[in-house]
Amino acid sequence: GCIPAENNAKIESKRGSDSSMHESVLVVVANKRYLDPAKAVFYGAHDRGEWPGDMALVAFPDVSEEDAQWFTARGIEVMRFDTPVPTEGLEVAQAAQFHKLNVFRTAFKKWKRVVYLDCDILLLRSLVPLLSIDTQGGIVVDGVVWPEGLTSQFSPEASPELFAKLGNEVEDLSINNFNTSSMVFDTSTLLEDTYDTMVTTLKDYQPILKNGDQPVINLSFYKRWVQLPEKTIGFFQSADAAEYIGLHF
Repeated sequence: GCIPAENNAKIESKRGSDSSMHESVLVVVANKRYLDPAKAVFYGAHDRGEWPGDMALVAFPDVSEEDAQWFTARGIEVMRFDTPVPTEGLEVAQAAQFHKLNVFRTAFKKWKRVVYLDCDILLLRSLVPLLSIDTQGGIVVDGVVWPEGLTSQFSPEASPELFAKLGNEVEDLSINNFNTSSMVFDTSTLLEDTYDTMVTTLKDYQPILKNGDQPVINLSFYKRWVQLPEKTIGFFQSADAAEYIGLHF
């Protein structure tokens, strides 16, 4: 899952000559444990993905400067932010998932479009079609059809009172929800308080959240999300998985 160092010049020339440079960015969030899968995503984006824009790694605090050199040497910007909430007492995976909320900071407004991919996505073909998707002023994601709808993103039994409060604040918890393993959005949707509002939601409902960042982003883009077009990014169990741009494992 590594990009050979001798490929540096090739990577730079391939991306540097494209007109969409600085208009779009491919973003991956990773802690130290997931750096090798992150490298695989970036290499796949460069090779099979024909990615024409910038690339950025949002690094969890346990990623050292030495670790980061692999990415910076290949023209991948390493971005560092404070964790949304204190990590003490959190499972490592959960803390890293919450770190994904940093993708919604205004720091990303230097690009026009963000394409976010989880580390466990295998890229099979060109990512370029993702640059022309109409985001309709929201976020383009993979919707999931579960009988419980948005309720499935929470654990009511963990705090019935808190879940009742959520039910009073959200119009309809039975609507479809979405997966946050792949996200496409235009940064025009990022307001000065978008990230701060997400953090407030995280703190308010942390005891009943399931799936890390996912319920928070679902609430933030409530009724403002668009389904990814067919055969773009999907789950590897799909019957026609080999025809997708990328597969989520």
